[in-house]
Amino acid sequence: MPAPVLQVEELTMHYLTRQGEVRAVDNVSFTLAQGEALGVVGESGCGKTSIALCLLRVLPDNARILSGRILLNGTDLLQLGDEEMRRWRWQHISMVFQAAMSSLNPVARVGSQIEEAILVHQRGSLQEARERAAHLFGLVGLEEALLRRYPHELSGGMRQRAVIALALSCQPSVVVADEPTTALDVIVQHLVLEELKRVQRDLHTSIMYISHDIGVIAQVSARIAVMYAGKIVEIAPTGVLFEHFRHRYTQALLSCFPRLHGPKLALEPLEGDPPDLVSPPSACRFHPRCHYATEICKTEEPAFEKHGPDQFAACWHPVQESERGRS
Repeated sequence: MPAPVLQVEELTMHYLTRQGEVRAVDNVSFTLAQGEALGVVGESGCGKTSIALCLLRVLPDNARILSGRILLNGTDLLQLGDEEMRRWRWQHISMVFQAAMSSLNPVARVGSQIEEAILVHQRGSLQEARERAAHLFGLVGLEEALLRRYPHELSGGMRQRAVIALALSCQPSVVVADEPTTALDVIVQHLVLEELKRVQRDLHTSIMYISHDIGVIAQVSARIAVMYAGKIVEIAPTGVLFEHFRHRYTQALLSCFPRLHGPKLALEPLEGDPPDLVSPPSACRFHPRCHYATEICKTEEPAFEKHGPDQFAACWHPVQESERGRS
């Protein structure tokens, strides 16, 4: 695999609330190679978006990054001053936010917003910025004439593509896509994902996808990281994760989704709710919902161990090959 463009090392971030500290991101580490697509999947509230906000350092006032490093092309983003970080955003790392309408200024034309981002972060004339905006719209499958429209004049799918064009405006090394197809119908969702895949291939951009839908993640990602209660519990190449998953939470997630290929198996709901991260469960955080939990799961945190080429999982009772037919 190519050298990583992004390295996250032992990142820990908490939110300070009246109820106590919410341990949203707890000792998370992963890498993202040049031109790679990494998916991060898990239930709502597991810390996926919090990681994204840490990467761009756009956290709310009550958030505190307690430890770790975020290395982008060798530079630790956590050591940059506010003004330096402002220059790095969009030029080196950008984000496709979940709600396209909330990401765009409703009283400014879409083209003007893209041009502004280009002019702020890159040198050049207004004419060059306009040409770049038109090129970006073509790249995401939109007509140049739509640059003169206001956000409310575009359909949901068009707005989402416009936000993708905005995220690509300064040719960043890394794009973080947080639920990029939420609230879109399945046809438009497919088109948007195909555009993202084409952009990644043509521009050799590294993309980190965030979603609660493991089916969506599987369409676009070469590797998948599974998060639970603020921790990454398993990470593996996409095909390996689906066929040779090892963590019990990954098994539970996949059991909730119907399969188009292979034997027809009854769906098994994942019982219970994600834990309160103000006072998360001891040791393995999944043990209160796991049918395979034993005493050690409650008292000792499992190590993040290698289970195969590029596959790692933290589970005291990993899934065995003999169980595959029952999963």
